[in-house]
Order: sequence, then C-alpha cells, then structure tokens
Amino acid sequence: MSAADALGLLRLAAAAALPGALAGALSGQRWWLPLVLFAVGAASDFFDGVLARGGRGPTRHGAVLDNVADIVFVLAGTGAGAALGLVPRAAPVAIAIAFAAYTLASVDRTARQRTWRIARSNVGHGAGVLNYALTGLVAGAAAIPGRLWSPILQLASVLIIVVNLAAVLERVVPWPPRPAPGPRGAGREAR
Repeated sequence: MSAADALGLLRLAAAAALPGALAGALSGQRWWLPLVLFAVGAASDFFDGVLARGGRGPTRHGAVLDNVADIVFVLAGTGAGAALGLVPRAAPVAIAIAFAAYTLASVDRTARQRTWRIARSNVGHGAGVLNYALTGLVAGAAAIPGRLWSPILQLASVLIIVVNLAAVLERVVPWPPRPAPGPRGAGREAR
C-alpha cells in the first residue's frame, strides 16, 4: 500500500466519523470535531494526489480509491447535514446522481471486457470541488451554530444541485454538438 492509498483510507475513516461528529456538535459535544474531520478529509484529498504523482505515479486502484473516498466523504457530510436539517435533501441526492453518471461514463463498454477509465469532466471537477466546499460549510454550521448559516447553506445547496446536474447533462448531451457525418468517403467537403 502506498502513502497515497493510506490517505484515501484515512479519508474513509474521517467519513465514517463525520455524521456522528456533526450530530454531536449540534448537541454541544466536541464542537471542534467536525472541523477537524473536514480538515483531515480535505487535506488527505489534496495530498494523496501529490504523493501519487510524486512517487511511482498514479495507479488505477489508487484513482478508484480516491474517487470512492471522495464520494463517501462528501455524502457523509452532506447526507448527515440533510438529516440534521442543515441542507435540503436534494443536495446529497444531486451529488449521488452526478457520481453515478461519472461512474457509468468511466466504465469502458467498448472493450470486450469492461474496464475502468477515469471520465474527466471540467464541470464534474468543479462540482467535486463545490461538494467539498458544501461539506466544509456543513461542518462549520455544526461547529459554530448561528442564524447566518441558514441562508448560506441554502444558497450553496442550490449551487451544488445546479452544478451537479449540469455535470450529469454534460455526460448525457455531448457539447459542443458534432456536425452530422457526410456520405462515407466524401471527406470534409461533404459536411
């Protein structure tokens, strides 16, 4: 196991502890723990890539572990946030739908055997960054309660829903549209 893989596993452990930490903070217990777990999750996500690229290079299993740890972490935070009434339930649902679309796009169906390839997307990457940001806002709202959080979390949730659904559309509807093919053998002039 590489150091990058160990950071992915650390992020999974932080994800497992995050829902309980959020609920505990809202009830006045260990208010700081959601912030620490978010810092661990975000830092491990950043540094696992740095370590993978600096070592023997990224591996397929490392990329899968990184993606699984990312989605588990953000769904643990946003899902718990929804269960606790901090964010609308549609936010973690949109995140899950976008991840499912990403996963389906990553399975190479053209090969005789199904293989995995990372299906990169600019909108999807942006959604991933924003998903972490919403998780951090949920951690902050649980750790330091106040009336100011509600409008911030609602606005951030709407942004998350829109961007994640845009990432799904980007995978379903190819953009920019490709020109219709001309007759076979006619070359570019036929288009």
